[in-house]
Amino acid sequence: MQLKVRAHSVDLNNSDRAYAEEKIGRTVEKFLGKSGRVDVEVSEVSKSGGHNLSRVKVHIAIPHAPSETVHVDDEKVRAAIDLCADKVARAIKRNKQKRRDQARSGSMPALTKQSLEDEIEA
Repeated sequence: MQLKVRAHSVDLNNSDRAYAEEKIGRTVEKFLGKSGRVDVEVSEVSKSGGHNLSRVKVHIAIPHAPSETVHVDDEKVRAAIDLCADKVARAIKRNKQKRRDQARSGSMPALTKQSLEDEIEA
């Protein structure tokens, strides 16, 4: 699995970068294994109340399926990473269930159905 963590308009220290890699990487690897590509972007968003929020945006490229994008805004970077990891898990589960239901109903092409069955067995 390829995982990239980028900081946009904010200085991201090494411990936060490692935390994002570990937390989101572990979540994605739990559901997709070693396949897929994950891009994590951490940025800062200004709100009208005068305080800044950290935005964590995760883009997941899932093989043989549409990609998923999840983002979370929070005052603390690590809290945003935690919430984003939870949302990523729900999004991947939803995607896999949708693909499984399509395969069982016979509405998927044969090649994709076979690759899904191989993935389920693994």
